Amino acid sequence: MMARVNMSGRLEGKVIIISGAASGMGRASPILFAREGAKVVAADINEAEGKKTVETIRAAGNDAIFVRCDITKIEDAENVINEA
Repeated sequence: MMARVNMSGRLEGKVIIISGAASGMGRASPILFAREGAKVVAADINEAEGKKTVETIRAAGNDAIFVRCDITKIEDAENVINEA
């Protein structure tokens, strides 16, 4: 098991929701926030790539979940909030 990688812990005890977590800046942000101690809720319509983001975070010993979300649908957005 890998040791938990935590930079400064500035976000310790925080939960962060990131939409668009499957690629680009949307993928980089939750990885960085997790390194800072945040628990991450990664949301995206692209389930396969969003789950890869979560796998990357967990492999570093940090906490994350994936929630499939089409942010243009209110019920999906509400589900992300409820899962967080």
